[in-house]
Parts: sequence; structure tokens; C-alpha cells
Amino acid sequence: MTKKYFAVTVKFGHVGQHKCIIKTVPIEAESGKDAAYQARWMPRVKHHDKHAIISVKEIDLEAYLLLMIDKSFNPYFQCKNIQEQRNVCEGIEEDVQYMETDEIDYELREKTRKRE
Repeated sequence: MTKKYFAVTVKFGHVGQHKCIIKTVPIEAESGKDAAYQARWMPRVKHHDKHAIISVKEIDLEAYLLLMIDKSFNPYFQCKNIQEQRNVCEGIEEDVQYMETDEIDYELREKTRKRE
């Protein structure tokens, strides 16, 4: 069981419907697969998006510590609710991206609901 350090790029949520914010977080794990699993179940991650994990890259201890410092000073990770996020995270709208979703036929969905 050797410690390895990873930089995992993940889609985070709590920035609006069909929107995400992409951030890189430091993870200490035994393998890249384990690092991806840990990152997927972090708070605020788009857990059930199959493309939530964008990349997993092994890094050295120095890069890991730098990412830890960046994460600890990032106000997005310090917020506990949306109200706090609105007050603390000014300018976050610049980092928000729209998620590509499959085209949904809303009319067909409405007709299907009315039949049931």
C-alpha cells in the first residue's frame, strides 16, 4: 500500500441547472481508479454525471501540496450552502459552463406523463 498523489479534474455543481464548474482537486490514493472514485463522491461533485471525472493525473508531493493550498483558499470549497456561496464567491459566474445534455423532447415527455 503505497501512497500516490493525484490531480483529479472534476465537474462540480451547485451553480445552476445544467451548469457546472470545472476544478482540479488533490487526492491521495493507491491507484488512479481509487482516486477517481474518491473524487466522484466528494461533496458538491456532479455524482451521477457519467462524465463527471474529466481527468486523473499522477503528481508528485510538491504539486499535491500546492493543490491542497489552492483548494484550502478557494472560497467555493469553503461554502456550506447556496446562500453562503452567493455572498462569498463573487465572480464565480465567469467559471460556470453549460453542460452538454442530450437533446430532450419536452413535448413528447409531457405527452407521456399525461398518458400515465
